[in-house]
Amino acid sequence: MALGSIRLRKEILLYLLSVYNNKTLNSLLSDFENLEKNKWMSNEDIFRFFVSLFNKIS
Repeated sequence: MALGSIRLRKEILLYLLSVYNNKTLNSLLSDFENLEKNKWMSNEDIFRFFVSLFNKIS
């Protein structure tokens, strides 16, 4: 996936997290980012998780 696409999706995710303003969700993203840095999870995995979560919330 192109770096620009990842950056855009990350900005959208951060915006949505700011709308919900939930410490647990922000902490979860931070934990997922640590997993991604260790190659245990991809950016795509993170985005898919949050898409699924937001679909259940709304």
